[in-house]
Amino acid sequence: MTDCSTPQVLCMDGSCVAAVDMCVAPSQLACATTQVRCPNGECAASYGLCPTHTTCQITARRCRDGRCASGCPEDNSTTTVADCPSGYVRCPQASTGATCAPKLSQCPTGLVCPPSLPVKCMDNRCAATVSDCAPAFDDYGSSQACGGNTWQFSATTCGTQVTCPGALPAKCADETCRRVPEDCPASKQCPASRPYACANGNCVVTPTECSSGTRCRPDRPIKCPMRSTGDGCVDDSSKCPTYMDPISGACPNNWARCGSGRCVSDTQDCLDLTCPPHLPFQCASGVCAASKDTCPLDNGCPADRPIKCSSDGSCQAVASSW
Repeated sequence: MTDCSTPQVLCMDGSCVAAVDMCVAPSQLACATTQVRCPNGECAASYGLCPTHTTCQITARRCRDGRCASGCPEDNSTTTVADCPSGYVRCPQASTGATCAPKLSQCPTGLVCPPSLPVKCMDNRCAATVSDCAPAFDDYGSSQACGGNTWQFSATTCGTQVTCPGALPAKCADETCRRVPEDCPASKQCPASRPYACANGNCVVTPTECSSGTRCRPDRPIKCPMRSTGDGCVDDSSKCPTYMDPISGACPNNWARCGSGRCVSDTQDCLDLTCPPHLPFQCASGVCAASKDTCPLDNGCPADRPIKCSSDGSCQAVASSW
């Protein structure tokens, strides 16, 4: 949680301001009706697609700008995290950098690690355990943290992070978007001499060598995973191109879709999904549940909280909970 200095006020989006009337309107913090609100405040297509937050090595701690270090910039009372422009919300921080957006539902998509590699490392990789991540790092110098584990000499030159379209909601480590995290390419394996992985596929000596890319203009704040304009920026994520048919949900390259939702070139590559005794029923989506009646609903809500609120995208048991 962000700590504001006295006498600042902590807003609902985690920003610090001089007075409560300077906080953004609650309507700007609502998720779209097709989204759910994640435990850490992000908006996502489903709870299974909530961003994976960075896990620091045991010798480091998570700083306000998202970096992992034994000592943080805020330890120096003169160092603060940059404020968002007036009328913008501060996006929940799954990795590095202070990212701002016109409203919460327009915040860039966070990386989702697959179940087999549940730990998000301090660089742009997913791993089985934190001990499999690159070594701890402290020598950041004057580099400023940008979104998605990228760095620049000034926060004002940080590039915009990718927002995944609705048909491909899972963000991968290489900044591509897929239907489910299991469809993402394998995490980059870097040699000991260059142990840190960047989103562009480079292995580098220090994490600060991972620089951010294009910075989108305020009138086109959404960066697509695949370029549709000269800079890949649009005013709405629905205008981003996709290689998947959003109606049929077809896999690219005429691949087959497994029961888990994963795309494969041969159905023999699909894993045999066996549900455990306490969740014996396999839903059409591949999810295991206690019975057919407890399968997750099409709106992304669990069976015990089936009603999605249009105001903030949260799931509730009864309409009176809105």
